[in-house]
Amino acid sequence: MITPVILSGGSGSRLWPLSRAQSPKQFIALEEKHSLLQSSVLRFSNHQDFHNPVLVCAEKHRFLMAQQLAELEVDLKKAAIILEPCARNTTAAILLAALYIAQSDPQGLMLVVPSDQYLENSADFYAYLETAVAAASQDLLVTFGIKPKAAHTGYGYIQTGEKNPVGFYDVKAFVEKPNLSKARAFVASGQHFINSGMFVFKAQTFLQACIDLEPELYHCVKQAFSHAKEDLDFIRIDPAHFEKAGNVSVDYAIMERSKNIAMVPLDMVWNDIGSWSSLYEIAKKDTQGNVIKGDVCIEDVENCYIHATDRVLTAVGVRDLMMVETGDAVLVAHQDHAQAIKHLVENLQDKHPHVLKQHKRVYRPWGYYENLALGGGFRVRYVCMSPGEKILLQSHQYHRKSWNILSGIASIHLENKIENYHQEQSLSIDPGVKHQVCNESTEDLIMLEFYFGPGEGDDEDIMRYDAR
Repeated sequence: MITPVILSGGSGSRLWPLSRAQSPKQFIALEEKHSLLQSSVLRFSNHQDFHNPVLVCAEKHRFLMAQQLAELEVDLKKAAIILEPCARNTTAAILLAALYIAQSDPQGLMLVVPSDQYLENSADFYAYLETAVAAASQDLLVTFGIKPKAAHTGYGYIQTGEKNPVGFYDVKAFVEKPNLSKARAFVASGQHFINSGMFVFKAQTFLQACIDLEPELYHCVKQAFSHAKEDLDFIRIDPAHFEKAGNVSVDYAIMERSKNIAMVPLDMVWNDIGSWSSLYEIAKKDTQGNVIKGDVCIEDVENCYIHATDRVLTAVGVRDLMMVETGDAVLVAHQDHAQAIKHLVENLQDKHPHVLKQHKRVYRPWGYYENLALGGGFRVRYVCMSPGEKILLQSHQYHRKSWNILSGIASIHLENKIENYHQEQSLSIDPGVKHQVCNESTEDLIMLEFYFGPGEGDDEDIMRYDAR
């Protein structure tokens, strides 16, 4: 039995403007009806060889994570969601999962996968996984290498040595992202594989590697995990100790330095969805080589990725472009410059930070809201709550907010009192007051929400309680 460990960190800045800080790429349905995260979870669900998954994600994404798991028609009640209070890269994230698994089974096998990768055929992957398990059973740290079909300069590579009769390879070296001539030489050599960022090992094997190679990081994360507490569906760790942990990737900290490394080659369609051009590679195209998403009208257009979200997007007489539209931003870029979008996003941080944090429309399990206005000490939202839905019981430490009912009936819980509010009615909620909104009718509940206080978001001082 193997425990899938799904890492849900990263910002996905190269997939801006669809990917935002509050809703990064792993939570977006880019190709299919499921998001990349959901596809990763489903890949290992209802399969006899896998335990329930352990998911490691940023604390600010906790409710988005819970919502996406709830949408899946599989039993994930026993899945563990470990919250990182701050980003500390993959070593610390995997270490948290290893500590969790080792509580019940130190020799338990872990399959570590990023939440934002694409694998075309899960059945093929399971076959390769058997080889990885055989190697991991020998106390090896096992990584997967992707057999390159062409010269790629955007990936790191693994140089292999001798092949074991079981089917895995010794690892000679990890190689940084090469230039084009080196990448071509790597493909020709047959000894270099793309570093997939997926691993298999026993929990105890990884823990011991961290003790030997990164003892200070291990101590900080172990101390943080020793103070772990369950909060609703989540596992919270101690932020003070975790913040002291080194911010280093597992490749640099462990894999490149350990002596007991093995690699299993994957000869299958794989993509890390690291840019719009990589998404274009795996997407279904029309006869002119275009990928069309949303309300799009084109004429004499070839080899373009065109994605419209909120408005009609039109194009005439263009080639090899990426055009992505959202409610508050539009991206136009040449396919050859897909990697430069990350630098564009860095420049936007100073001029237009609001288009990097979240979308104008934000979906929640109960419906959605749209940000209408944001300023010093205030925020205005259009809120739509679906029939039969409700927000969690909550309160705010510093902020005051009010609701104006535009249509529908709002059943408002204030402390120990419940009262219905109708169209044209409003109410104000002071800091510290526990409150909950329920839509018990068969129609959408539409409200304007006015929010007053320091900062820009209610997550800064919100306290959530068990729903009534």
